[in-house]
Amino acid sequence: MKKLIYLIVVIVALGLIVSGCIPVVPPAEQVTTPAKTDGECNVTVELRDSNNMLITNSGATIIYQPGSSGAYVNFGDGAINADGTETAVVPAGRHRFCLTYQNCTQEKQLWVGEGSIVTYQTHLVTVELKNSSGNLIQNFNATISWQPGSSGSYVQFGSNAELQANGQTSMETLPLTHRFRMTYLGTTQEKQTNSATVTYQTRLVTVELRDASNNLVTGNNATIVWQPGGSGSYVPFGSNAELQNKGWTSMETLPLTNRYRMTYLGKTKEKQSDATIVTYYVSDFQMNQPPVLDPIGDKTVNEGELLSFTISATDPDGNVLTYSTSKLPTGATFAAGTKVFSWTPGYDQTGTYPGVHFEVSDGSLVDSEEITITVVNIDKGAPSGSITINSNAVYTKSTNVTLNLSATDAVGVTGYRVSNGTDASGASTVTVSSTISFIADILWSILTVDDTKTVAVQYCDAVGNWSPNYTDSIIMDQTPPTLTWGAITPTPNADGWNNTEVTITFTTDDNLSGVASTSLSSPLTFTSEGQNQTQNVTVMDNAGNSATFTSPVVNIDWMPPVVIVTLPNSGVYLLNQVVSATWSATDNLSGVIPPKTGTIPIDTSSVGTKTLTVPAGTAVDYAGNPSAVVTANYSVVYAYSGILPPINEDGSSIFKLGSTVPVKFQLRDANGTFVPNAIAKIYLLKISNGVTGTELEAVSTSAATTGNLFRYDSTSNQYIFNLATKPLSTGTWQIRIELYDGTFNYVIIGLK
Repeated sequence: MKKLIYLIVVIVALGLIVSGCIPVVPPAEQVTTPAKTDGECNVTVELRDSNNMLITNSGATIIYQPGSSGAYVNFGDGAINADGTETAVVPAGRHRFCLTYQNCTQEKQLWVGEGSIVTYQTHLVTVELKNSSGNLIQNFNATISWQPGSSGSYVQFGSNAELQANGQTSMETLPLTHRFRMTYLGTTQEKQTNSATVTYQTRLVTVELRDASNNLVTGNNATIVWQPGGSGSYVPFGSNAELQNKGWTSMETLPLTNRYRMTYLGKTKEKQSDATIVTYYVSDFQMNQPPVLDPIGDKTVNEGELLSFTISATDPDGNVLTYSTSKLPTGATFAAGTKVFSWTPGYDQTGTYPGVHFEVSDGSLVDSEEITITVVNIDKGAPSGSITINSNAVYTKSTNVTLNLSATDAVGVTGYRVSNGTDASGASTVTVSSTISFIADILWSILTVDDTKTVAVQYCDAVGNWSPNYTDSIIMDQTPPTLTWGAITPTPNADGWNNTEVTITFTTDDNLSGVASTSLSSPLTFTSEGQNQTQNVTVMDNAGNSATFTSPVVNIDWMPPVVIVTLPNSGVYLLNQVVSATWSATDNLSGVIPPKTGTIPIDTSSVGTKTLTVPAGTAVDYAGNPSAVVTANYSVVYAYSGILPPINEDGSSIFKLGSTVPVKFQLRDANGTFVPNAIAKIYLLKISNGVTGTELEAVSTSAATTGNLFRYDSTSNQYIFNLATKPLSTGTWQIRIELYDGTFNYVIIGLK
C-alpha cells in the first residue's frame, strides 16, 4: 500500500509540474519527500549556500500555506534559527512553503511526511565591470546596488570598496531573477537577470570633428562636454587638448545613450547618441537641414510571434535626433531611446493594421513614414490545461465530486473528455463554445471503494488538436472515525454511584483521512448531581465523515440523607421515665441504605431542658454520603402532686390576715418514688383588694418560714413553706411555686 501511495504522489507531482501548477525545483535543491503519512509529522526547513553549507545567522523568515491553499501561517516560530534550520510539526500532505532572505522570497510546493527536509539553496552571484577590451576595471569609482527579486527598494550589493579596487564583488543570493544597477562615471545602467555572473562592460566612445571632406579637423579650438546617460550636469569628456590637437578624443563609458555638447567657432551643438563614434561636422555649426528617416517598409508577423525592428535616421547637420510613434496596435511598444519597435500579437489579433506612424525630429524639422503590419493566423498546437478535484482537496467522503477544469488555446478550446483513471482518450467528447480561455466546474462520480481515486481530462481545440491527459487524484474515505472510552474516574462504588466530580477519558482514531475535530475535549467532566447522566461526543475526520458516541452512564449524589427525629408526648417526660425517640431517613437521589428508621433512648435521669443527639452517619445513602448530626430538645419534669390542704386547689381558700399558712405539695418520679432533693421556691403576687367567699381555712400554728425556699419533710414526703401573712394585706393573692425542673404552679388564696 505504501509503495502504491508513493507512486501516486510521484505521478501527481509530475502532473503538477507539467501543467505549471508548481515550479520545478533545480537539481541542487531537490527535496526528498517520503510517502505520505497520517496525522502530523516533523519537517525541517534549511537554508544552504552554494557550497552546500548551512547559512548561519541569516535573519531569514519562513511561512507556509497548509494544504497549499488559504492563508499563510508561521512555520514554527516563523524564523530560520541561527544554525540555518527551523523544524516544526505540520500535517502530513502537500503544502506551499515561502522563505524570505535578503528581502526576496522564494516559494516551494511539495508533499511532506515524517522527517522531510525542505532545502533552500543560494548561488554565488558575481557582479563585474569590464572595459571594451574585456579587462576588469580596477581602482576606479564605481558603485553597485540591487533590487532583490526585482521589486522593492535598491540596496547595496556586495562591497563597493571591493568593486572599486578589484573590478568585481560577489554575494550569495536566492536563485531568482534580480535587478542590478551599476553607476560609473555618473551614468547608471540596469540589468535584470538570474545569472550567476552579471557583467557590465564599457565601450570606447570617440567624439570627433570632421570637415566636409570627412577629414579630421586638427589644430582646432573646439571643446567637448557630455551629459552621462542624457540627464544631469554636463562634465568634461575625454581631453579637450587631445580633441584640439588630433580632432578626436575618447573615453570608456557604459553602453547608454548620452548627450554630447561641442562648442566650435563660437557655436554650441548638441547630439544625443548611443554610438561608439560621435561625429561632429563643421557644417553642424552652420545652417540646419532636415533629418532623413531610413525606409522602414510594411511588416508581416505570425500571431504569437515577436515582431521587432529598429528604425534609424540621419541628419546632414549632425543634430541630435528624437524618435516617436503613433497609432500603434494594442500591446505594441516603441522605445524612443533604442528606436526599437516590439510587438507579439495575440492569437485574437489576426488581421491588418494600417497607418502605423514613425517620426524623427532634429528639434525643428521632421521626417516620417506610415506602414501596414499584417498578422497571420497560425495554430501551433494542442490546448494546455489542468484539472483539480474539489479545488485541490485531499479527501472526500462523497462519490459525487466537482472537477475544476481549465484550459487555454490560441484558436480556442472547443471540447473536453473526462474519465476515471489516468486516460480519458476513450471517453465521450463534451462540446463547448470556442473560447481562448476555458474554465468550468462539473459534477463527476467516482467509485465508492475507500482508496485513492484518479480522474483524467483531455481538451480539444478548434482545429482538432487533443491535449495530453491531465490528471488529479483524491482519497475516498467513507468510513467514520471511531472512539474508545476510558474508565470512569474515580471508580463508582459497588452500587454504581459517585459522590464527587467524575471524569471520563476517550481516544479517537481514523485509519484513512485522520481525525479532524471532536465536539468535546477529553476528558469529559460531570459536575452536576443526577442519575443516568451521559454526554455525547461527535468525532469528524478530514473527509467530513462524522459519528456521535454516548459516554458510559454516570450517577452522582452529592447530598447526604436527611434524618428526622420524632419525640413522643410533645417532648416532655417525667423524671426517670423510660422512653425512646424514633428517627427516619430519606434521600431523594440514590436512596438510603437500610435501616431507614430506628429508635434512640431519651435520658430522663435528671430534670430540666435536655438535648437529644442523633450521631452523624446514623444513615448512609447508596452514594456513600453519611447523614449529619441531628438534635432535638426535650424537657424532664417532676410528677407534681398539686397543692395540698389546707390550701384548696380550686382557689377558694380564705385565711385570716396575720396567720401562718402552710403551703405544701409532693414530688414523685415516673415510678412513683418521692423526690426528696428538689429545689422549690415560692413567689406572691396580689391580684385584688377584694376577697371572694366567706369560709376561713385552718391555719398553722408553726413559726413562719423565712426566705422563699421550700423545705422537705421526710416524714410526710412533702415540701412545706409556712407562709407568714402578717406582712401582707387583705385581698386576693396568687402563689407561684417555681420548681427546679423549670415548671411553675399557681394557686389563689384570700386574706381577710
